Amino acid sequence: MSEFIIGPFIIWLPKVFLGTAFVLLFFVYAAENFLERKGKARPRFFNKIYRLLPIVLTFFYVFYASIETIAQYYVWSHDSFSKLFLPPHQNLSYFLFYSFGRFWLNIILAITASFVFYFLLKFLRKYRERFFKEGETELGLISALISGWPGIVIFIPLVFVITVILSTIRLTVFKLKTTTLGLPFIFSVAVIFVWSLLSDPISFFHLTVLKI
Repeated sequence: MSEFIIGPFIIWLPKVFLGTAFVLLFFVYAAENFLERKGKARPRFFNKIYRLLPIVLTFFYVFYASIETIAQYYVWSHDSFSKLFLPPHQNLSYFLFYSFGRFWLNIILAITASFVFYFLLKFLRKYRERFFKEGETELGLISALISGWPGIVIFIPLVFVITVILSTIRLTVFKLKTTTLGLPFIFSVAVIFVWSLLSDPISFFHLTVLKI
């Protein structure tokens, strides 16, 4: 059991959890647009989902970093050499400093960058409300959290690139002058997530210096 937790479980847990969060996000967004086209009212529980998902994702990041930290302590304590870096041979602060840099700094950057992006969206909505439907600032926050760190560094520019492309298509083909950010959020996080499963977008853009 311990070997499973340390190995496959830790490797696949974030992929499965974040993938599930994205699927849920996609279906809620698709359902919203379907109901809008049918002229039906938007269910109130959609707002609850948008408010709850950021909290769930944030707690998941903390939970996952905790599991990684515990697993790292277990591995070190069962190796004749690495256990010399643990108490009583070393002060516990050595292990805590290592764990912070190896596991916790990544989630702190992911959460912080996501909420900074969220507050920028709130600021933008205050002055350019036509770019947003109800719940789309929270949609942006959830998408950023799913992208994680350093995926968010690619996610944010990709959102604006896709927005420009969609705006151009909507204007030239459908004569629609405004494009909200919901669909670019969905497209961008899907690209980042799938690309991360198949390859490494961070290395592709030569941003490996951002990896923790």
